[in-house]
Amino acid sequence: MENHKKESIEHKWEVTFELPTLESEAKLLHGFCFVGRDPVDFRPMIYKQHPKLKEMIDGTEDKDEFLKKCREYAESYIKEKLETLKQARDNFQAVWERDGGDAVVDSLCEEFEVDKEILKNGIKANVSINPICPRYLDKMAYSLFYEFSDVYVKKVSIHEIIHFLNFHKWRELFPETKRNAYESPHSEWILSEILVHVIINENQDIQNFVENSKSNVYMPWQKILVEGKTLVEYFTPFYLEHLAGKITFAEFLQQSWTAYKKNKVEIEGEINKK
Repeated sequence: MENHKKESIEHKWEVTFELPTLESEAKLLHGFCFVGRDPVDFRPMIYKQHPKLKEMIDGTEDKDEFLKKCREYAESYIKEKLETLKQARDNFQAVWERDGGDAVVDSLCEEFEVDKEILKNGIKANVSINPICPRYLDKMAYSLFYEFSDVYVKKVSIHEIIHFLNFHKWRELFPETKRNAYESPHSEWILSEILVHVIINENQDIQNFVENSKSNVYMPWQKILVEGKTLVEYFTPFYLEHLAGKITFAEFLQQSWTAYKKNKVEIEGEINKK
């Protein structure tokens, strides 16, 4: 990451894996660690991977000083791990191309009835020192931890791309939805974070791609029951109806949203428990 300038690999594929900027890494660490994130606190996951960062920022209450320390830590860590980061970038790209990642994206566009034109500028995947994988809807970009296994790289990538396509479809169905509703802690975001796992687990093209690796919601959400079922179990039948050709993907989203709103108080009451 010489001079901390963004590097990328020029090629024909829709998903490009690249090294992020120093500033983007510092802001990610700051964003997840300064005040935590509701309704999910990711700080323990970050500090597990970066215990020295925790030591550096411990007791720092000023926001600007906190960011400065995150930047100092990220710069040092990136310098130490630069060659490893480059190797991870190249390997992630090779795995995506070798195993047909773009073909899976094509099939999802067809299933979701989404025009591939929305992907004309490509999708950017940042190979990051941050173990959390945020996505940026407006930029069609997301982050991947550089130590992820090949299977997990594919799984996280498809997870984030489903979000991109899903929210595009959602805007068509519910044009009144405000932009911030697609982010935590809003109901639309919560439902998307449930449905993405349903789709990954039941879509055979995806299962073949991720080598039959199953997916689940955030660990604190896994104990939530709706009518005696986990969140993934509760919403799965709607998607199976779609896969059976009984309803369209749009109808799957509409039915899921209706069911979510019916159980919103119960679901969000559990999610927001402290």
